[in-house]
Amino acid sequence: MRKIHLGCGPQKIEGWENYDKEVDLTKPLPFENQSVDLVYLEHAIEHIPVGSGLLFFFEAKRILKRNGVLRIAYPDACEIKKKIRRARSYSRSYDSEAEEYIKLMKEMFQINRELEHGDLGLVFTIIGNGHQAAYTKVLMTEMMRSSGFRKVKQAKYFESNFSEELNGIEQHWKAVGRKCAEFETTIIEAVA
Repeated sequence: MRKIHLGCGPQKIEGWENYDKEVDLTKPLPFENQSVDLVYLEHAIEHIPVGSGLLFFFEAKRILKRNGVLRIAYPDACEIKKKIRRARSYSRSYDSEAEEYIKLMKEMFQINRELEHGDLGLVFTIIGNGHQAAYTKVLMTEMMRSSGFRKVKQAKYFESNFSEELNGIEQHWKAVGRKCAEFETTIIEAVA
């Protein structure tokens, strides 16, 4: 089974081919047609423009074998905003998960003012950490379908809908902590 982890940064996954900047996600992928079983991308798609993201999905579809799976983990601006608003609406203060996330993001991006509930998620996903695009579930799903993927479905953190090989694969939590990673991450899987 051939498993490719793209945009891995320092987070290598044992048993996978791990690639970072040596594989440019905005260009044709350097793999043969239908030669890969699984492609995983975690917190990397938002670092390329949306137009290049669409080209990436076509390329991922090209290299995946029939029934191969693409798993994308990314910060979804709309979902982050909803979670922060929902946490705020239930009480005058945020729940501990939302509070922890807000504190981390304010420190990371050196934000010194109080934020309206929800706008932090947008600040982070749009301009934070070198992001060039803000993807949402709707946009991600439509781009995958337009690229020829047959089944597109949201997945849970550490759980795959389509392959046991993708269970427990997330690495982003090592950088920001598990609660924050789960809070900010949306995962979409697609079958070629």
